[in-house]
Amino acid sequence: MYVVMLSEAFSSVASKTYELRKISKKEIFLTFLTIFEGRDQFIEESILSIDKIAQEVGEPYEIAIINTGKFPIHPDSIVGVEETVENFRVFERPGMSRGLAKNLAFLELRGSHIIMFDSEKEYNTDYSDLIFSFLRFREKRVLFSELSIIPREMIEEAGAWRNLKVSEDIDLYARISMNGPITHYPTQVMEPRRDGLIFHNADLERRPGFQRLPLKRKISFLKDLIIGCNYSLRDIMALNGYPYHRIGKRRFLLLLLSHISAKLSRERKDPDRRNNYLVFMETMFESLVLGEYQKFETFGKEVRISLTSMEKSYLFRRSELWKKVNRSIQRYIVEDDQEPFL
Repeated sequence: MYVVMLSEAFSSVASKTYELRKISKKEIFLTFLTIFEGRDQFIEESILSIDKIAQEVGEPYEIAIINTGKFPIHPDSIVGVEETVENFRVFERPGMSRGLAKNLAFLELRGSHIIMFDSEKEYNTDYSDLIFSFLRFREKRVLFSELSIIPREMIEEAGAWRNLKVSEDIDLYARISMNGPITHYPTQVMEPRRDGLIFHNADLERRPGFQRLPLKRKISFLKDLIIGCNYSLRDIMALNGYPYHRIGKRRFLLLLLSHISAKLSRERKDPDRRNNYLVFMETMFESLVLGEYQKFETFGKEVRISLTSMEKSYLFRRSELWKKVNRSIQRYIVEDDQEPFL
């Protein structure tokens, strides 16, 4: 038996890389990917924090940011990043939908694993432990957390993102779940929700500037939300409290027109499949009941799910699994007092 002694000078980065190489000879290359949301002041802190995490993991990586806004990212907001981060890429895709922009960038990016992050959030380096733990298991599965990790082949097998302005991620996760497993380790990821995970029209309508949009643009966004979540008219009305709450005429008309627009769209819904919100939530419930997050014990973040009372009511009416497991996962749930406006 041979005992290999590592010197004290051997860094934690080198140690992690060595262990990963022992597990598999398959090349690992990480692509950290985000959509720019238009607030330049947060970009540098976010990307530099991701760079620190990537260095700690110890695998080759690149960091990419996609801008779908009308105006380019201001050079001053990323000058520190360009001087510090070697493999940093910016994709300017003005006016393009989030889903299409991600697909085009995906074709140019090298990652064996795509790691989604929020360009307005600064991350603690502890997330390197989560990424490292996930990679060392070498399983073909998705990890959904604040930094969600998706093997490239699972994105390709699911057909990648659809051409949607919002809810493109929840649509992708639902399709991936039909082909392979998803481990959920929610911490603060559902509070607040990122654009790609929006499943409620109120989350979209609360965004700054949404109420000032012309009616046609509002319908266009809500149409994509309905398609991305695979909602029927019954679903979208129920998530707004119907029939137990009154829905104003203007709200009803907006949702009805958006539903009709979704039915006429080239990006079709799948009427034979459950809506993606239920699919996504039920995969989360199953993962938590099985305690899959516990294998990432070195990470140790508290599991949290943010739900409104209306969402709980909807799940109780539409999900048999929720009725069975809600008591056992109650300790993970944080009550969201911000109810959708009706």
